[in-house]
Amino acid sequence: MATTFAASVLHMGVDEDLEVMMFGLADDPFDTMEYILFERSLEHDEQDIKLGLDRVYVEVGDQSRSSYGGIEEIAIGKNKVTIRVNDVTALHLGTEKTMKVTVSTEYDPDRVKEFLMNMFEREPSVTIRLE
Repeated sequence: MATTFAASVLHMGVDEDLEVMMFGLADDPFDTMEYILFERSLEHDEQDIKLGLDRVYVEVGDQSRSSYGGIEEIAIGKNKVTIRVNDVTALHLGTEKTMKVTVSTEYDPDRVKEFLMNMFEREPSVTIRLE
């Protein structure tokens, strides 16, 4: 079984002021009810690394449903993104291990894959692939 929702927004970019890379899928750009957000800090200190905060942060729906790391695979298709997480992360996120997002906005899957590969470059166990 999978957690599913439909997204009309796909955002990816780097916020230099906040010093983070961000990738997000949301149901609505203004009245957001459902979303998945990935963030990775551009800089990490020794304490971040020790605490595991150097991994990609994932949030689903609100900040209480979040985790660092635990992403196993992201598959990017023409109109969908499938995310697979480990058991612990699924528990923290309150989701199934597999999340399937149908995306109604136009995007380039190759560009999304390249962005996510850069975002997860410090987590070599994460598979980023085209579907």
